[in-house]
Amino acid sequence: MRLPRFAPAAVAALALAACVPQQPYYYPEPAPVSPQQGYAGDALQRYDAMVRAEAAARSCRVRLDPQQEQRFGAVLSQAESDAAGQLAGASGAPGSQQAVWQELGARRAANERDAASLARQRGCRSGPVEELIGSYRNFAAMG
Repeated sequence: MRLPRFAPAAVAALALAACVPQQPYYYPEPAPVSPQQGYAGDALQRYDAMVRAEAAARSCRVRLDPQQEQRFGAVLSQAESDAAGQLAGASGAPGSQQAVWQELGARRAANERDAASLARQRGCRSGPVEELIGSYRNFAAMG
């Protein structure tokens, strides 16, 4: 039995059609993170994350509306207080309040430098920087 000339092309087309899904797959948007009431997490890590997020957003010239900026400022201030409390209460922590605030200032400067250099090196459209900017917006929304 002899196959027509278009038979191999028809078989290839059918095989290819079987591989293509009927409906395209759309990647879902990330689920919004709901703040967990009563759970502060590690206050220093939260503070560091907020400072990095704000610095990356500033480097990429991301703006929030004034109300969101005010909420972010309030949340950041609370995170800073919580982090200072954690530092003061940690074993082996500096004894004076001044030393605690100096440590927080040093952490803030290091985190700002890291986020700004990440934005410069990778660009504002890179995955890590976009995650930081998304975190910035989420922190502002939580306020």
